[in-house]
Amino acid sequence: MSEAGYPDFAIRDWQGIVVKTGTPRAVVERLNAALRKALVTDELKTSFAVFGAEPVAGSPQEFTNIIVSDTIKMGRIARTANIRID
Repeated sequence: MSEAGYPDFAIRDWQGIVVKTGTPRAVVERLNAALRKALVTDELKTSFAVFGAEPVAGSPQEFTNIIVSDTIKMGRIARTANIRID
């Protein structure tokens, strides 16, 4: 992208787990705690490494912020490039 004139352009690849809107906060926190515990195990780190991925554990709010930020960024790019879904 830098060769195309966008030296600061970066897209991060991420995956995550989401739950239905309205899921009780206690349930979200319990799921997040279990995921954070799993993501630091050697077994899971090794499994991710096979695909060149690195597990990152964060809070539900941090993941929400990533989703919102990337949605805004990609929406701007799509509008600027006049990209439409057929």
